[in-house]
Amino acid sequence: RDSGSLDKLCDTLRSRLHEIGEADLVRFMRGMVKLRHTNEELLTALAPVIDKMKSSLSSVSLTNLINCFASFNSTNGHFLKSLLHAASSRASRLTPMSVQHVLTALCRQHGVLESAELHLHFQRICQHMAEPGVAAQMTPIQAVASFSALSKLHYQDLAAAGVLTSVLAGRGSAVVWTWAPSAFFFAHGRPWSLPAEYGVLNEARCLQLLQRELDSSHCVDILQSLHRLDLTSALTLRLAV
Repeated sequence: RDSGSLDKLCDTLRSRLHEIGEADLVRFMRGMVKLRHTNEELLTALAPVIDKMKSSLSSVSLTNLINCFASFNSTNGHFLKSLLHAASSRASRLTPMSVQHVLTALCRQHGVLESAELHLHFQRICQHMAEPGVAAQMTPIQAVASFSALSKLHYQDLAAAGVLTSVLAGRGSAVVWTWAPSAFFFAHGRPWSLPAEYGVLNEARCLQLLQRELDSSHCVDILQSLHRLDLTSALTLRLAV
C-alpha cells in the first residue's frame, strides 16, 4: 500500500466531489476502509456533501457510508449522528445487510453517542428485525455480526435475539420466540426440546449450516454473545452444544 499515491487520489477526488455519483462514492469509501487509509481533508470535504444528499440516498448506500465513516475515529461526530438518525428513521426499509451496517456502526461509536441516542437507534432497528419476513432474508454471517454488535453494548432485546438465534439455527422462516427465565431453568429435569408449537429442531441441518457458512471465530462470537446477553432457551442450549 502506497500512502502517498492514495493521498494524491484523495486530493483529486476532493477537487471533483461535484462529479461523483452515489455508487462511486460508496465504492470509494469502502475501498478506503479496506485499505485502512484515512485522509482527513477528504473526510471533512465529504461530510457536508453527503449530509446534504442523505435523504435521497438509497438505504443500502446510506448504511454503507455510515459503516465506512464509523470506521474512521476522526469523523465528525455530529455528521455521523445525522446519518444514523436518517437511517434509523427509515428502519422499516432496511435490508438485513443494512441492519448489520448500522448496528456495527453503533458499536464502533460507543462512547461517542449518548445512551439515549443509542437506545433509540437500537429500539428502532430491533423492532424492525422482529417484523415478519425479515429473518427469512437474513444470512448467518449477517446474524452473527448483528448479534455481536448488540451483545458488545449489552443491549438485550428478546424479540431481536429470537430472530438472530433462529437464523443461526437454520430456522429463519420459523422463528423461536420462547425464552427461559434463567440458565438454571433446564437444570431440574426439564426437557431441552422446543415447545410443541415450534416443531422439532433439525440438528443435522443446523450443524451443516454452521459448518458451511461460518468459521470457528464466528462460532466463538455466537457463544460470547449468548453469554454477554444472558440468553437461555431450548434453542440456544442446542445451538451452543
